[in-house]
Amino acid sequence: MPLILLEFIESDEKMQYNISGDCMIGLQNPYISVDYSGRPSFGGDQRCCGGKVLQRCGCGVVAALDLLLYLDRWHSDVHIPEFANLCSSSPLPQPAYEQALDRLRQAYFPLFYPFGMNGLALSLGINLFFKRHALPYKARWSVPKAKLWQCIGAMLERDLPVIMAVGPNFPRFWQKKGASFCRLSPEGGYVPIVSARAHFVTATGLDAEWVELSSWGSKYYMSRTEFMRYTRECSNSLLCSILYIEHKQADGV
Repeated sequence: MPLILLEFIESDEKMQYNISGDCMIGLQNPYISVDYSGRPSFGGDQRCCGGKVLQRCGCGVVAALDLLLYLDRWHSDVHIPEFANLCSSSPLPQPAYEQALDRLRQAYFPLFYPFGMNGLALSLGINLFFKRHALPYKARWSVPKAKLWQCIGAMLERDLPVIMAVGPNFPRFWQKKGASFCRLSPEGGYVPIVSARAHFVTATGLDAEWVELSSWGSKYYMSRTEFMRYTRECSNSLLCSILYIEHKQADGV
């Protein structure tokens, strides 16, 4: 597969490399970390939240909070007063993180147990947050399947975390087929460790073969081929897509 991401790379400072030595585009700053009993995370972990609703279906709210915290911490054109105390420390204290999570859920992202929320609800909540805080961004759910990787690369090049959905099984919603997530082994290979469906994650890096993900407070990798296989065989491209965010002055993709 050709390395099409080279068109998004503007300087050596934005370049990372995967275990094969291939160029990977990724976020320019450290991702959000939460202190879970002395264990710094890679993004928030819904499983550590209080209450069964967030534990069962809070992945979208976690992804949204991590995105907003990242913008507030690293983007000079973003100021979110209610996050002022949170963004002064890293890793973030778990109680303060969960308080912010609860406020965000109540005000912007209502969850319907046990289904959670879909991509459209996520985009509506994010846009409402942007509007109320006068942030210079706009969001939309889903991009054309042929432009998925291009859009992910474009967002990462702008230092924007990418909320990504591994959609539910569709139309056979009762099935339990999932997409495989991997971790790096001590030997340097990618080892399947868990599978997911009906789950929001955050893409923090991308190369010609792999997507680097934040999910359940840990770093995973999912092959682009695996994501496309799951989309084609088990779900569809509307349910398996991304929240595409751009600056209001930027040209659309």
